[in-house]
Amino acid sequence: SLYGRRAGILAMALWCFSPNVLGHGQLMSPDIGGAACGLLAVYSFWLWLNRPSWRRALFAGFCLGLAELSRTTWIILYPLFGVLWILWRFPTLKTVCWGRESAQFALTVVASAYILNLGYGFEGSFQKLSSYEFVSPTFTGALEAGSKSSSNRFNDSWLSALRVPLPRNYVLGLDVQKKDFDEPGWAYMRGTH
Repeated sequence: SLYGRRAGILAMALWCFSPNVLGHGQLMSPDIGGAACGLLAVYSFWLWLNRPSWRRALFAGFCLGLAELSRTTWIILYPLFGVLWILWRFPTLKTVCWGRESAQFALTVVASAYILNLGYGFEGSFQKLSSYEFVSPTFTGALEAGSKSSSNRFNDSWLSALRVPLPRNYVLGLDVQKKDFDEPGWAYMRGTH
Protein backbone atom coordinates (compact mmCIF):
# COMPACT_ATOMS: atom_id res chain seq x y z
CA SER A 1 0.00 0.00 0.00
CA LEU A 2 2.83 2.41 0.74
CA TYR A 3 5.47 1.63 -1.86
CA GLY A 4 3.91 -0.54 -4.55
CA ARG A 5 3.74 -4.16 -5.63
CA ARG A 6 7.48 -4.92 -5.54
CA ALA A 7 7.81 -3.65 -1.99
CA GLY A 8 4.80 -5.75 -0.99
CA ILE A 9 6.31 -8.90 -2.48
CA LEU A 10 9.62 -8.18 -0.76
CA ALA A 11 7.86 -7.66 2.59
CA MET A 12 5.94 -10.91 2.11
CA ALA A 13 9.17 -12.77 1.30
CA LEU A 14 10.88 -11.32 4.38
CA TRP A 15 7.96 -12.52 6.53
CA CYS A 16 7.69 -15.98 4.94
CA PHE A 17 11.41 -16.73 5.09
CA SER A 18 12.20 -15.06 8.39
CA PRO A 19 14.07 -17.51 10.66
CA ASN A 20 11.93 -16.36 13.57
CA VAL A 21 8.68 -17.09 11.71
CA LEU A 22 9.97 -20.41 10.37
CA GLY A 23 11.26 -21.47 13.79
CA HIS A 24 8.26 -20.46 15.87
CA GLY A 25 5.45 -20.94 13.34
CA GLN A 26 5.46 -24.68 13.94
CA LEU A 27 5.10 -24.36 17.71
CA MET A 28 1.84 -24.52 19.65
CA SER A 29 2.33 -21.03 21.05
CA PRO A 30 0.54 -17.74 20.39
CA ASP A 31 3.66 -15.93 19.20
CA ILE A 32 3.41 -16.03 15.41
CA GLY A 33 -0.39 -16.03 15.30
CA GLY A 34 -0.42 -13.13 17.75
CA ALA A 35 2.13 -11.22 15.68
CA ALA A 36 0.09 -11.77 12.51
CA CYS A 37 -3.15 -10.68 14.19
CA GLY A 38 -1.44 -7.63 15.69
CA LEU A 39 -0.04 -6.72 12.29
CA LEU A 40 -3.50 -7.09 10.75
CA ALA A 41 -5.03 -4.89 13.48
CA VAL A 42 -2.46 -2.14 12.99
CA TYR A 43 -2.80 -2.31 9.19
CA SER A 44 -6.60 -2.11 9.31
CA PHE A 45 -6.38 0.83 11.71
CA TRP A 46 -3.93 2.54 9.33
CA LEU A 47 -6.43 2.03 6.51
CA TRP A 48 -9.09 3.76 8.63
CA LEU A 49 -6.74 6.63 9.46
CA ASN A 50 -6.05 7.25 5.77
CA ARG A 51 -9.69 7.19 4.67
CA PRO A 52 -12.10 7.12 7.61
CA SER A 53 -15.38 5.37 6.95
CA TRP A 54 -17.85 3.35 8.96
CA ARG A 55 -16.93 0.15 7.12
CA ARG A 56 -13.21 0.61 7.75
CA ALA A 57 -13.85 1.44 11.42
CA LEU A 58 -15.88 -1.76 11.78
CA PHE A 59 -13.18 -3.80 10.02
CA ALA A 60 -10.49 -2.26 12.27
CA GLY A 61 -12.59 -3.22 15.31
CA PHE A 62 -12.97 -6.78 14.05
CA CYS A 63 -9.21 -7.10 13.51
CA LEU A 64 -8.44 -5.52 16.89
CA GLY A 65 -10.78 -8.03 18.54
CA LEU A 66 -8.92 -10.89 16.84
CA ALA A 67 -5.62 -9.47 18.03
CA GLU A 68 -6.95 -9.28 21.60
CA LEU A 69 -8.06 -12.91 21.36
CA SER A 70 -4.66 -14.00 20.08
CA ARG A 71 -2.52 -12.31 22.76
CA THR A 72 -3.44 -10.38 25.88
CA THR A 73 -0.37 -8.17 25.45
CA TRP A 74 -2.15 -6.48 22.55
CA ILE A 75 -4.27 -4.65 25.12
CA ILE A 76 -1.71 -1.88 24.64
CA LEU A 77 -3.32 -1.22 21.24
CA TYR A 78 -6.38 0.43 22.82
CA PRO A 79 -4.54 3.47 24.24
CA LEU A 80 -2.00 3.38 21.42
CA PHE A 81 -4.70 3.64 18.75
CA GLY A 82 -6.27 6.58 20.57
CA VAL A 83 -2.96 8.44 20.75
CA LEU A 84 -2.10 7.63 17.13
CA TRP A 85 -5.49 8.86 15.93
CA ILE A 86 -5.06 12.21 17.68
CA LEU A 87 -1.45 12.62 16.48
CA TRP A 88 -2.43 11.63 12.92
CA ARG A 89 -5.17 14.26 12.85
CA PHE A 90 -3.25 16.99 14.70
CA PRO A 91 -1.83 18.72 11.58
CA THR A 92 -5.34 19.06 10.12
CA LEU A 93 -7.24 20.05 13.26
CA LYS A 94 -9.61 22.47 11.55
CA THR A 95 -10.59 20.25 8.61
CA VAL A 96 -11.35 17.09 10.57
CA CYS A 97 -14.94 16.17 11.41
CA TRP A 98 -14.20 15.23 15.02
CA GLY A 99 -17.72 14.14 15.85
CA ARG A 100 -17.99 11.59 13.05
CA GLU A 101 -14.45 10.27 13.53
CA SER A 102 -14.94 10.02 17.30
CA ALA A 103 -18.06 7.93 16.69
CA GLN A 104 -16.16 5.75 14.22
CA PHE A 105 -13.30 5.29 16.69
CA ALA A 106 -15.86 4.34 19.36
CA LEU A 107 -17.32 1.82 16.90
CA THR A 108 -13.83 0.31 16.50
CA VAL A 109 -13.45 -0.09 20.27
CA VAL A 110 -16.97 -1.47 20.77
CA ALA A 111 -16.63 -3.90 17.84
CA SER A 112 -13.31 -5.17 19.18
CA ALA A 113 -14.80 -5.67 22.65
CA TYR A 114 -17.71 -7.54 21.07
CA ILE A 115 -15.35 -9.87 19.15
CA LEU A 116 -13.31 -10.44 22.32
CA ASN A 117 -16.45 -11.24 24.32
CA LEU A 118 -17.72 -13.46 21.51
CA GLY A 119 -14.47 -15.42 21.63
CA TYR A 120 -14.99 -16.04 25.35
CA GLY A 121 -18.70 -16.78 24.93
CA PHE A 122 -19.59 -13.62 26.90
CA GLU A 123 -18.61 -15.51 30.07
CA GLY A 124 -18.55 -13.12 33.02
CA SER A 125 -18.78 -9.95 30.94
CA PHE A 126 -19.96 -6.69 32.53
CA GLN A 127 -19.34 -7.78 36.11
CA LYS A 128 -18.59 -5.15 38.73
CA LEU A 129 -14.91 -4.47 39.30
CA SER A 130 -15.43 -5.17 43.00
CA SER A 131 -16.40 -8.80 42.23
CA TYR A 132 -12.88 -9.73 41.13
CA GLU A 133 -10.32 -11.33 43.43
CA PHE A 134 -6.88 -10.44 42.12
CA VAL A 135 -3.54 -12.09 42.88
CA SER A 136 -0.95 -9.68 41.47
CA PRO A 137 0.48 -6.98 43.73
CA THR A 138 -0.52 -4.36 41.17
CA PHE A 139 -4.24 -5.17 41.36
CA THR A 140 -4.41 -6.20 45.01
CA GLY A 141 -2.74 -2.99 46.15
CA ALA A 142 0.05 -4.83 47.96
CA LEU A 143 2.64 -2.54 46.34
CA GLU A 144 1.41 0.48 48.28
CA ALA A 145 2.84 1.15 51.70
CA GLY A 146 0.33 0.41 54.43
CA SER A 147 -2.13 -1.26 52.06
CA LYS A 148 -4.76 -3.63 53.42
CA SER A 149 -4.68 -7.33 52.64
CA SER A 150 -7.68 -7.01 50.32
CA SER A 151 -7.64 -9.02 47.13
CA ASN A 152 -8.89 -6.05 45.14
CA ARG A 153 -7.41 -2.56 45.39
CA PHE A 154 -10.54 -1.04 43.86
CA ASN A 155 -12.98 -2.22 46.58
CA ASP A 156 -12.76 1.03 48.54
CA SER A 157 -12.92 3.41 45.57
CA TRP A 158 -15.60 4.74 43.27
CA LEU A 159 -14.28 2.36 40.61
CA SER A 160 -15.67 -0.65 42.51
CA ALA A 161 -19.13 -0.14 40.95
CA LEU A 162 -17.70 0.07 37.41
CA ARG A 163 -18.85 -2.73 35.12
CA VAL A 164 -15.95 -4.26 33.20
CA PRO A 165 -16.91 -4.79 29.53
CA LEU A 166 -14.42 -7.63 29.17
CA PRO A 167 -14.78 -11.37 29.85
CA ARG A 168 -13.98 -12.32 33.45
CA ASN A 169 -11.32 -14.88 32.50
CA TYR A 170 -9.61 -12.37 30.22
CA VAL A 171 -9.26 -9.89 33.10
CA LEU A 172 -8.14 -12.58 35.53
CA GLY A 173 -5.67 -13.86 32.92
CA LEU A 174 -4.12 -10.40 32.69
CA ASP A 175 -3.85 -10.38 36.47
CA VAL A 176 -2.17 -13.80 36.66
CA GLN A 177 0.23 -12.85 33.89
CA LYS A 178 1.13 -9.64 35.74
CA LYS A 179 1.74 -11.68 38.92
CA ASP A 180 4.03 -14.07 37.03
CA PHE A 181 6.07 -11.19 35.64
CA ASP A 182 6.29 -9.47 39.05
CA GLU A 183 7.60 -12.52 40.95
CA PRO A 184 11.30 -12.41 41.70
CA GLY A 185 13.40 -15.02 39.97
CA TRP A 186 11.28 -15.06 36.84
CA ALA A 187 13.81 -15.16 34.04
CA TYR A 188 14.56 -16.16 30.51
CA MET A 189 17.95 -17.71 31.16
CA ARG A 190 19.87 -18.36 34.36
CA GLY A 191 18.09 -15.64 36.37
CA THR A 192 18.39 -12.92 33.72
CA HIS A 193 15.50 -11.09 32.12
